[in-house]
Amino acid sequence: MIDNGLTKTYTLRLTFESPVFLGSGAKISKKEYFYNTRKHTVTFYDSGKLMRCILENDLIDAYEAYMLGSGRTLYDFFRDNGGAPRFAEAVQYQVSSGNAIQGDGRQPADILTHVRSGAGNVYIPGSSVKGMLRTAVTVGCILRKMPNTQKPFVTAHPSTKKAMKAEADTRMRALDEELFHTLKVDSNKISNAVNSLFRGVSIADSPPISDKALILCRKLDVFPNGNRHELNLVRECIGPGTTVTMPITFDPSLAQFITPEFIVESIQSFDNWYTEHILSHYQGIPGFKLPELTQHLFLGGGNGYPTKTVTAPWLQDDAPHAITVWLTTLFGKKNARDDENYGISPHMLKYTTVNERKMPFGLCKVEIL
Repeated sequence: MIDNGLTKTYTLRLTFESPVFLGSGAKISKKEYFYNTRKHTVTFYDSGKLMRCILENDLIDAYEAYMLGSGRTLYDFFRDNGGAPRFAEAVQYQVSSGNAIQGDGRQPADILTHVRSGAGNVYIPGSSVKGMLRTAVTVGCILRKMPNTQKPFVTAHPSTKKAMKAEADTRMRALDEELFHTLKVDSNKISNAVNSLFRGVSIADSPPISDKALILCRKLDVFPNGNRHELNLVRECIGPGTTVTMPITFDPSLAQFITPEFIVESIQSFDNWYTEHILSHYQGIPGFKLPELTQHLFLGGGNGYPTKTVTAPWLQDDAPHAITVWLTTLFGKKNARDDENYGISPHMLKYTTVNERKMPFGLCKVEIL
């Protein structure tokens, strides 16, 4: 820890125990990557360099026909035009695909890519980590002492969809303001970010992460009754076993009760709550080993509603019914009667498969050193 008299800087260490996906918002279509069925790898190409190879080898007509055709992949194009080595100079990087691509006999999927820095490197944005910690701290505050903020109303009438969402957003803002917007820098507008205690917590971006740490993962939904639904949705993830560190700095005059110790205690509170109220619904499913949460959070996308929101710990016993109503009203019948059928809503646990092992998305151990 570095103490300069005004701020204290610690090392935040994240150890990924399952694949972590932070989406860039981009995707690579099956026509743009090369899947090696024998090695179970996927190779990505620089589009500019690939086009130069195509032009130099007088293959523009063949490439145009390939792009306009349906049901074909880059593997087919390479096979028909001299093989992959002919285009080797255009290779960007290669990742292990396991059984994520055509693992169940279906056609190759588009691949959702991981976020990269302006320099083109895979990394973990500090803002994403701060958001994860903020959720944990909010849950910690809720479980210590139920806030005074009025909880969102519950109604299933379709005409209230817009009003319900607006009201829920208002209640969440009010909860945030009650817990954290207490600095009184702008007394005329409590919602102003200058009033937030989290101004006193800053987290730097991680150092670059090697492309060799990347793997591809297919989405797998698991039901409480043991049923599962594997989707043709593939994400480019940072693989389990990766460790990243980044500085986390506290300004005690602003952060006040949000200290390293409070964050660690909040993480443990979240873990206990998640184990009791979420994982308990999936006990005993053959082939699935549930994680043991001690000092863990879920980072990134695709992890599921309970890892990203504070609704369930806030509403407590009313949560299954309330969330069922909200999700059904907002998104249709997908979650209808979740509370009656499963006792939990949403009812699917978000998993994937890595080297034949089932594991959740985004699980990481969090340490402040």
